[in-house]
Amino acid sequence: MSTNRIKLPLFDDYWVDARPGTRRRWFAPELICLPPTTLGYASMFYDPTVGKYRLYYETITDMSHDDDRVLKLLETEDMVHFTQITTDNGSDVIVDYCGHVHGAAVLYDPHDPAPERRYKRCGMYGEKRGEQWLCPSFSADGIHWQDRPDIVIHRHYSDAGNHVFYNPCFDEYCLVLRSSWGDRRIVLKTSRDFEHWSEPRTVLHPDALYHDELIRMEHYSMPAHWFDGIFYGLLWQFGTDMRSVPGRHGMNSGDVSEPELVYSYDGREFLHTNGKPLMERPLAPIPGWAGLAPTDICESADGQYYYLLCLGYSFIHGSPESNKKLNQIQQARGNSSGHVIYRIRKDSFCGIESVSGGALYTGPIELLADDLTLNLRAECGSVRIGVINSKGEFLKGFSLEDAIPLEYISDVAVTPQWREHSLKELIGKRIRLAIDLNGAILHSISATARPHILQPQHSFYDPQGI
Repeated sequence: MSTNRIKLPLFDDYWVDARPGTRRRWFAPELICLPPTTLGYASMFYDPTVGKYRLYYETITDMSHDDDRVLKLLETEDMVHFTQITTDNGSDVIVDYCGHVHGAAVLYDPHDPAPERRYKRCGMYGEKRGEQWLCPSFSADGIHWQDRPDIVIHRHYSDAGNHVFYNPCFDEYCLVLRSSWGDRRIVLKTSRDFEHWSEPRTVLHPDALYHDELIRMEHYSMPAHWFDGIFYGLLWQFGTDMRSVPGRHGMNSGDVSEPELVYSYDGREFLHTNGKPLMERPLAPIPGWAGLAPTDICESADGQYYYLLCLGYSFIHGSPESNKKLNQIQQARGNSSGHVIYRIRKDSFCGIESVSGGALYTGPIELLADDLTLNLRAECGSVRIGVINSKGEFLKGFSLEDAIPLEYISDVAVTPQWREHSLKELIGKRIRLAIDLNGAILHSISATARPHILQPQHSFYDPQGI
């Protein structure tokens, strides 16, 4: 896996020199299904070893005791039909810990050469709130687990979704967690072996982007993953009502959670997009109307979509006592909380659009392979790609007139072509792309490349000059 693999999703214009006649449009995922889950944190990924998507979810056994949880597992091939997985003794509980499974995250890891560590789980270990800490477990099949309480990942209580992901840029595992109980910011720890972990570091703080006179924003959790050159994160916006009586930090009346899309080039520093909810909460009685909290994101098996797993509340998050009462009321009405799954076309969270004719000119880059592709929508239009040098002159054979028009096409990975030349001739050269859009949307640019603003640089995530 090349660390120079990059995906430019065009959320910002830093790598764009100019784009006349265009506008940026944002797109929301669509709700596609309600899996048969219960209230609790969850993880989801496509598992090639079984040829199915796996959805690990917590079940709260007693709503008045928030830590009383067990871990269960669903499998599906189509996001329509779900199968409950059971253990050898016929139980649907995969992990018990005497009911103390809280904030567990499961990762399918093809990078670890040890088959008995193919699946990794990180969650709180211990039976008493405040005296629990994060420890790992490993599994060869994702069902039978070897617990490692001797390995302490974080010796503090972290009752949010403790999400884990692999960072290929630095060949390390990353853990998103709460550094301290009640401190709702996004904190990151890293490890090369899933046993020895760095000190926690805050990577996202609720900044001035959110604050007005009435809402106090907190960052409750953030699942994240690397997707062929870019890191996407689903930040959990947790807005609290500042009109309430002080003293109930983060548990004020009117609390509501919504997902926000963030991104990173290196997996260590995350950037906001537009600061707005990625999708609207559904209307009641669909779970999520009282709060939509993202717990994971994964790519579809065919590489065409992203699936977004969200915890859908049917009551307002509060104390264990109020949670139990409100949950009983909603259950009696058939409106239980659970999970909802959304879908969006790969890398199409936003796009640069031109209806009547426009263009986008990238900043200077150096191609290291001939694998450049564009994510395009041009069902009723056309796109042409030219290549220019630092002076703005088209390279011979790579002008817009030399390009083979991409007409009436929509694909997540379109390879540009020219009549008499190819991408192989551009490897190692300092170039800029000139993309002519007519009735089309450009969602992203993917390539194995590095920046070359005034000199070659190591990579898009490492700006050092060579």
